[in-house]
Amino acid sequence: MQYVMAAVVGVGIGFFAFCLLAPLLQRVRLATIPLDGLSESERRFRAVFAVMAEGQRQSLLDHHMQRLGCSREQAMRYAVEDRERDINRW
Repeated sequence: MQYVMAAVVGVGIGFFAFCLLAPLLQRVRLATIPLDGLSESERRFRAVFAVMAEGQRQSLLDHHMQRLGCSREQAMRYAVEDRERDINRW
C-alpha cells in the first residue's frame, strides 16, 4: 500500500513539474527559431507581436487572410500596420 501511495504522489509531482516546465520549454524552443531565412515582413511581424504565443500569431494571420483574401505576407504587413495605427491613435 505504501508503494502505491508513493507512486501516486510521485506521478502527481511529475505531472505538476511538467505543467510548470512545458510552457517555459516551448518559449525557449520558439525563441531559438533562426531569423535568417525570414522575410523582412515576417521579422517585423514577429518583433511587433513577440508577446503573443505562436498559436495566437498564426490565428491573427489566418483571420486577416480570410477577411481580406490576401497572402500570408500581405496579412503580416496589414497586421503590423493595423497595430501601428492603434498605437498612434492616442
